Amino acid sequence: MAKGMTSERNLFESEQAFRILVQGVADYAVYMLDLEGHITSWNLGGQRIKGYSSEEIIRQHFSRFYTPADREADKPSRALKIARETGRYDEEGLRVRKDGSFFWASVVIDPIHDDNGELIGFAKITRDITERREAQQKLERIQRQLAESQKLDALGQLTGGVPHDFNNLLMAVTGNTRIIKRHASDSRIIKAAESIEASVQRGAALTRQLLTFARRQQVNPVLITVPETVHSVKEVLSTGLGSAVALVLDTPGHLWPVLADPAEFETALVNLILNARDAMPEGGTVTITADNSRFTDGDHPGDHVCITVSDSGIGIPDDSAAKVFDPFFTTNPVGKGTGLGLSQVHGFVNQAGG
Repeated sequence: MAKGMTSERNLFESEQAFRILVQGVADYAVYMLDLEGHITSWNLGGQRIKGYSSEEIIRQHFSRFYTPADREADKPSRALKIARETGRYDEEGLRVRKDGSFFWASVVIDPIHDDNGELIGFAKITRDITERREAQQKLERIQRQLAESQKLDALGQLTGGVPHDFNNLLMAVTGNTRIIKRHASDSRIIKAAESIEASVQRGAALTRQLLTFARRQQVNPVLITVPETVHSVKEVLSTGLGSAVALVLDTPGHLWPVLADPAEFETALVNLILNARDAMPEGGTVTITADNSRFTDGDHPGDHVCITVSDSGIGIPDDSAAKVFDPFFTTNPVGKGTGLGLSQVHGFVNQAGG
């Protein structure tokens, strides 16, 4: 056999072996495109990842793997243009399978040239990295939750000591105010003392909220019936909402009893109601619903009663949602709130094992 024929045969066998190798790869979709982006070859990985057999997909345009939005934006053509001009195109993004489902793909497109340097098509490699991306996103969520938990614990430690000292000051003010009222005969002095007492009571309420957030307040949990408790404070809740806001209660009688501090539960409801009211400056509806739920995982598995306070207001901006439980954080104007309401709710829910 002539030397030239031997070389051609070796080249043919090498190309054949490489073609068999590529076609047998199952973890990567490896296929060729012509200059316009039509598929000219297909492998087992392409069928496994994207769902098409070679008979279905060859001669079809590769843009069918893109989402409708990407096709509308002419992203497939831009990908080939970048590969042609720069020598490579790679990205991660959503792709579409034959059944219409989406997956997250790692994509590489390389231009293919002949011996004369002329562009004859493209080689495209796609890998399904959905599981890797979901694992990364889950890790990032856990890291954010851990950072948030550490931040809240640090804030709790910071706010835990201050209210105790402040309470001692309030006790001194209260005691001296009572002495003034007892010995005063001037009605103006008595009225001033009563105003001082009212201010002291507001200060005491603030310290309770701080202590609840810090998880250091002494609580007295007892078995309470949610419907009865909610309805018992309905008048207070309605008063806090004002005439422009309607209050709707949906707390069925079959709810399980819960172990919680009644006073803190009522305070948490009031705080949620007031936040809902502030989100509806033009009026609207606030709804309190409750239902039995059973959790099998998470920090507190078991039987729980889920209580929801929802409103028809403007909602919370995305850039504020992550900070709503921080003490002193508020979206209200200066003088229109302490920023401790949702902190109290957060502390109460944790104390109650929710």
